[in-house]
Amino acid sequence: MLAGGRATRLGGVAKPQLRLSGTTLLDRAVAAVAAAERIVVVGPAQPVHGPAVFCREEPPGAGPVAAVAAALPHTTAQVVVLLAADLPEIAPAVPVLVAALQDAGAATLVDASGRANYLASAWRRHDLAVALGTIGDPAG
Repeated sequence: MLAGGRATRLGGVAKPQLRLSGTTLLDRAVAAVAAAERIVVVGPAQPVHGPAVFCREEPPGAGPVAAVAAALPHTTAQVVVLLAADLPEIAPAVPVLVAALQDAGAATLVDASGRANYLASAWRRHDLAVALGTIGDPAG
């Protein structure tokens, strides 16, 4: 779960802690993967309902690929679901993404223009590790 960012567009307010219908965006995203073996949140420690492991990318603010690289060592499951914390209605898509892994090493949501959203995706852990290994330094 990627829950970092500089919050510059929100005047410093942490987006994952924004509330929608009384629930934070982070809690909504965490609930979408509540059945997970482990939930890893990349970003500053912050309130969350349910068990979660927090970690940070190096250096902090290095971007989403660095965040994914920081989270992966905290996982052991063969399927990894990557989500941005600001996807409040993502829950119905999670089982669809996981089911799509029967035919591929990764599955992403795609918008109407065909652009993949890698922060709404499911991966076979091995394929994610290989992909990260091919890019070198993940910062930036």
